[in-house]
Amino acid sequence: MHRFFRQNLSYRIISLLIAVTLWLWVTTESNPTQEKVLEVPLETKNLAAHLMVAQIPDSIKVRIEGRENIVEDITSRDISAIVNLAGAKVGSNTTTVEVTLPAGVQLVNTTPSQVKVVIDQVEEIQVGISVETEGRIQEGYSAITPLATPSEILIKGPKSLLDTIDEVFVTARIEGYSQSYKENLPIKIKDTKGNFIQEWLRLEPSHVEVYIPILKDEPSEKIIVKPAIIGNPADGYQIKQVKVEPEFVEVVGSYNILSTLDYLSTETIIVDELTSDLIQEVGIVSPDESIEISPNNVRVIIQLEELPEQRP
Repeated sequence: MHRFFRQNLSYRIISLLIAVTLWLWVTTESNPTQEKVLEVPLETKNLAAHLMVAQIPDSIKVRIEGRENIVEDITSRDISAIVNLAGAKVGSNTTTVEVTLPAGVQLVNTTPSQVKVVIDQVEEIQVGISVETEGRIQEGYSAITPLATPSEILIKGPKSLLDTIDEVFVTARIEGYSQSYKENLPIKIKDTKGNFIQEWLRLEPSHVEVYIPILKDEPSEKIIVKPAIIGNPADGYQIKQVKVEPEFVEVVGSYNILSTLDYLSTETIIVDELTSDLIQEVGIVSPDESIEISPNNVRVIIQLEELPEQRP
C-alpha cells in the first residue's frame, strides 16, 4: 500500500497544481484586477501653532488597484492624503504626500506625489463689522441703524492674506419684517477683488448678534377707554358695573400727543331714568385730529341693580 501511494504521488501533486491553477483562473476571470483613479482632498498635520498654510493644492489624484468587487465600492472618502508639515518653515515647502488606503487595494501612483505648500507667519488684526440688509420691511415701517454685538472681531491668518481684506460683514434678511430683527449671523470676508477668502482665516468670534430696530413710521400706543356717563338711573336702581369692549384701543400719532394721553373718552351715554341693563355702541372722542384711533367705536355695557328697600 505504501508503495502504491509513493508511485502515485507525482500524479497527485500534478493534479493538485492543475486544480489550484484552474481555481485561480476562474477567480481571476470572474473577479479580475481593476484600476481606479480618484480625486482625494489634501489634509495637513503637525503644523506649528505660530504658522499657517497660505497656499496648498486642494486635492491630488490617486490611482489604486485591486479586485473589481472591492475597487468598485471605494470612494475618495475611503482614502486619506496627508501632508506632514512637521518642520515646515515660512515660505515654499515641497512635501511628499502620505496616502492611506483601505484593505484589499494597492497604490499604483499619486499625481503629484509631492506638493508645494506655502507657509506664512500667523498674524492677527482687529476689524469692525458692517451689517448689510436684504429685502424690504413691511410698508409703513422703518428700520433704524443696525447694531452688531460685538462690533469688532479678531482675525488671525497669513499676513499676505490679511493684507487683502476689504470687507468684513454680515447679511441680515429683513424681507416682510414689521418687528425688530434679532439673529446670530455668520461673518463673511471679501478681498479687494470681491472674492470670499474665509477658508484660511480664523475668526474670533465667527458669529455676531445683529439687532435692527424696526418701528412704525408713526408711534402707536394702547390706551384705555373710559365711558362718559351722564345722569342717574330711575329711583330704586343704581349702577352695579360698567364694562367697555374693547377696553384698550390703538392710537397712532406723534410722540408729543401720545405722551399727553392717559385715557380716551367715549361719546356721552345718558342713563337718566334707566330701569334695565344697557348695551350701547358709541364712538370714541378724538382729542386731536392728527391721531388715528382703531377701532373707532366701542361697546359699553351698563349693568344695574335694585337698591335694597329702606325700612321706615
